Amino acid sequence: AERLGQVLPEIGCFVVLNTGIKEQKIVVDVDLNLVSLAIDRLLGGTGLHQTVFRPLTDIEQGVISYPVLKVIQHFSQGYQNGRELALSLDRFASKPQAIQLLWPNNVDVMTFSFRVTLGRLVGHTRILLPTPLLTESFFASVPQSSQRESDWPSLRKNLQVFDHLSVSVRFEAAEIHLGLEDLESLEIGDI
Repeated sequence: AERLGQVLPEIGCFVVLNTGIKEQKIVVDVDLNLVSLAIDRLLGGTGLHQTVFRPLTDIEQGVISYPVLKVIQHFSQGYQNGRELALSLDRFASKPQAIQLLWPNNVDVMTFSFRVTLGRLVGHTRILLPTPLLTESFFASVPQSSQRESDWPSLRKNLQVFDHLSVSVRFEAAEIHLGLEDLESLEIGDI
């Protein structure tokens, strides 16, 4: 966490998300070029925007929170059980120093980078996940109903009733497209 200042821009749009798991936070670093274009389009602009290289105003944060909440909604609909995240928008930050305070210095942070296109504009988005969120939540073994060895014979006997069961497993990799037509279809009051 202490080296984030070397990787992240001096001024940016850092979206801080609550996970619903302890005090763990996820941070999404969104390219200011993409943020500027999205704000311009959401406010009825032509898309011929001027990128802002300054902290977002409260009004700009309010405007950009709409697509952020839409992406959270799409993501949340993609899973239904297991160790789910209860994602919610916590706040926006503009400087890496504010993000470094989210995690202790000794915590490693995994960074996943994506190339994002919005119309003709190409930018980046980075998702920063603290390692404890991954190791303690996603990669931890699922607790079973009984961990005592003395209960195993009874469990084995009960399982014989089921004989052989086929279990289907489904894995999905998804892609979300939030294109200009989505932004253009917004109406007054959507924000």
